[in-house]
Amino acid sequence: MHMQEVDCARMAQNDGHRNHRRISTMVITNRLGCLCALLAGTALTTPLLAQEGLDAAASAYVSEKAYEPMALEHIEGALQDLLGGDMDAMIPADRDISPIEKAMLLIDTQEEPLTRVRYVLRYHWQTFENVEASFVDVQRFNLGPVTRLEAIEAYGEENVADPEIFGIGPNVGWRFVTVPSAKSASVLLAAGRREIADDVAAATSCLARTCLSTETVDGLAEWQQWEEWPEAVLPVAYPAAINVDGEEVSPAYLALELGVAARLATVDDSGITWDMPRPMGPETSEPSLIIIIDRNLGQEIMSDGILGIAPLDKKDDMDWTRISGGVYAGTFRQQETRATGPLWPEDN
Repeated sequence: MHMQEVDCARMAQNDGHRNHRRISTMVITNRLGCLCALLAGTALTTPLLAQEGLDAAASAYVSEKAYEPMALEHIEGALQDLLGGDMDAMIPADRDISPIEKAMLLIDTQEEPLTRVRYVLRYHWQTFENVEASFVDVQRFNLGPVTRLEAIEAYGEENVADPEIFGIGPNVGWRFVTVPSAKSASVLLAAGRREIADDVAAATSCLARTCLSTETVDGLAEWQQWEEWPEAVLPVAYPAAINVDGEEVSPAYLALELGVAARLATVDDSGITWDMPRPMGPETSEPSLIIIIDRNLGQEIMSDGILGIAPLDKKDDMDWTRISGGVYAGTFRQQETRATGPLWPEDN
C-alpha cells in the first residue's frame, strides 16, 4: 500500500467540509491508495513522514500474528452490495458508519453466515501528524459445534439435530485500519484475516471466559438491575435486523446500541457521531474499547452484548455497558444494565 501525494484542493472541492468525527484533520483515500490531509478547510499535502508512518503501521497491523493482508476491492464491493448505495457518491452510503460497526459488517459479509457465534472486538487509535487512524481487531468464534456436543451429552445424539443446523465454519479473526474523511467516518485503508483452530480458541481467554465457552456473562460482573432499552430505531444504512421477522438485531446494530447506551455515540439531525474514549498518557496498542457479543448461546434466539471502556487513568475501574434482547412471549424486547470493575473468571 503506497500512498502518494495528490492535489488535495481539487479533492476538497468535491468532498465538502462536513466532519463526522469532530476532529480538525480529515483523511481522504481513493481506490488507488492516495492520501491527503485537509486541515481546518485548508488544502495541505500530508507530510511524507506521516504517510509512511501510517502506511507502515497499517501494513504491520494486518500482517502480524498470523494475519494475512487481504485485497480491499472485494471487501468494499460486498459492503456496497449490503448497503445498496454508491460508496463514491457525494453523500456515500457508509457516511455515518463507524469503524466499530464497519468491522462487524465486514466480518459477516466476508464469512459464511453462522447463528451461534461470539464476537470479540478490540479497538485502539493512533495519530499520524494529527490524522487519527482506527485499528480494529474483531474475532468471530463458531459456538455451534460445542453447543451441539453439550446437547448430545444432555439428550443423546439421536435427539440432537445435524451439525449443519448448529453451524459449520471456522473461527476467524479480521483486522481493519480506517481513517475518517469529509465523506465517511471510516475509510478502509487495510484489512487482514486469519483462521483460529478450535483447540487454540478453546484455550484462549476472551475476557474471563474461554473463547468457546457457552457460559453467559451473567456471573462475570455485579450487574445492576435491568432496565428496559427504548425501542427507538436508530437511523442506519445497513439492515438492523438479521432475519425478516426482526427477531434478532445485527451485531453491527447492537454495537451501535451499546455505543449509544455508553454515551460514546450520539444521534441527531446531522447523523450519528462516535466520540471514542482516549485514555490518559502516551498512545499504545492496548484497546481503549472492547465489545463482546454472544448470539444464541442457548435454545432461545437472542443476542447479549457488552461494551467495556478503558479507564482514563489506570488507577480507575473499567466501565461496562450491557444490552441483551430477544423474543419473549412473542415480543421482541431489549434490556440494559451496567457494571464497574474487571470481569470475574467464569469459575469464580
